[in-house]
Amino acid sequence: MNVDKRNLEEARGDKMQPGRLSQAIWKKNIVHPLERANVCMSEGTLSGVTRPTPFISDITQVCLVGRSPATVTYGICRGINELAVLGVRAAGLDLHVELPEETAEDWIRQMTEALIGILKEQNLWIRNLDVRVNPTVKLPLFALSVMGVEKEENGRSETSDIKKQIESGVDYDILMLSGAGTEGILRILEEREEELSKRFVPAFLRQTKALKQGLCATTQIEKIRQEDPKAILYQIGEGGVFAALWDLLEPLELGMEIRMDQILICQETVEISEFYRVNPYLMTSTGSFLILSACGDRLLFALEEMGARASKLGIATNVPARVILGQSEKRYLDRPLPDELMVWQNRSR
Repeated sequence: MNVDKRNLEEARGDKMQPGRLSQAIWKKNIVHPLERANVCMSEGTLSGVTRPTPFISDITQVCLVGRSPATVTYGICRGINELAVLGVRAAGLDLHVELPEETAEDWIRQMTEALIGILKEQNLWIRNLDVRVNPTVKLPLFALSVMGVEKEENGRSETSDIKKQIESGVDYDILMLSGAGTEGILRILEEREEELSKRFVPAFLRQTKALKQGLCATTQIEKIRQEDPKAILYQIGEGGVFAALWDLLEPLELGMEIRMDQILICQETVEISEFYRVNPYLMTSTGSFLILSACGDRLLFALEEMGARASKLGIATNVPARVILGQSEKRYLDRPLPDELMVWQNRSR
């Protein structure tokens, strides 16, 4: 098929051809919107403009899938937060997108709009952007490399002596910043807003959408690092808060004793989770963190003083048991389970 015929068929809404987007769709829905928005482009990008790339001190990689064009923003926020934990300022990104054959041209335009929004909001440049149609994928796949510059000297936390300190009697608190399952519920809302609008009033959905404003937690992370440079931060990702607890404690060979009722969760998350019968405690939550600190009370006060939602879940222990205390029962933390958002996406495909 020659290029002109391919462009014509795609313009009429037929299935896109595997491989790179046609030049017509690429320029109309990606290149021109980025140029009109005056998005800063670094070396090797779309418009042919060459800029010197700043020294890159760290790179964090994120891969996620989702039907919504805005899925890309969650990956970028996750990468920004991961760099902030290391004391690194996010500056730019590379983005590779794999799309199903049935993807509509309007979907690509909406993805570009979402990308422009987060780039301008976080003052990021984009170095490389590659969008392809892949007949083997069932849902859009986003692979990102978020790059950071200006690394601070005390960026990384030391973990080697925590177990020894706990053995010697030092108490380490386990804190939580922001709510469980928030990212997962926001992504479900973006994919099923029409359906949810028949179940919930507009004010409720507006309140739920507003939770997205807290996904980039750089200000809170900076405050934590100021108050306790030795604190260990772990972003709640695939598998939710329970998987994050396991992943935080397992490398340190630590146990825990926490209270279930201290795990933060928004009412909006609870209600949408109940509607779709998903477990929010097993759902990804970019912007929410577990914190392991020897000065938990001070950190908790500092976070609450700045208006952040935080709580003390319990303590890390020097025994293997990882105990979750409920109102009338005691149970133990399981090994990480599949993320509920992925399970839901597969079920509703």
